[in-house]
Amino acid sequence: MPRRVSRRLRVSRLFYWSTWTPYARIARTISNGARRETFLSFFGPFSLLLLVALWAVILILGFASIQWAVSATANSTDQRRDFGTNLYFSGTTFFTLGLGDVVPDSGISRGLTVVEAGTGFAFLALLKRIVE
Repeated sequence: MPRRVSRRLRVSRLFYWSTWTPYARIARTISNGARRETFLSFFGPFSLLLLVALWAVILILGFASIQWAVSATANSTDQRRDFGTNLYFSGTTFFTLGLGDVVPDSGISRGLTVVEAGTGFAFLALLKRIVE
């Protein structure tokens, strides 16, 4: 049976708590009631887009951290091997862009790249399915 999540710390709860409070504070400064309601009506759809973007950023940061943690650094054309390169590589892999300027150089890194590309493809497919 499906049940509610009972953990205290949830990303979506933290996201909505940290975005709604300032948004509502700004809305209180609008004296015209109709304008205030129109302003408030934009929060729901816009917050869903931001939440999806937040999940994508979290996944990209997570995969970049895993690549960095296992020392599976990627070879790049400028020979820089830092977290920024792993982050860039993770972003291009997650969105299945794959420019080829940064490539995995070990078996672990290649395996993680395949898993991340599959996760990114599934994320985009689920997003498309939700939008339909």
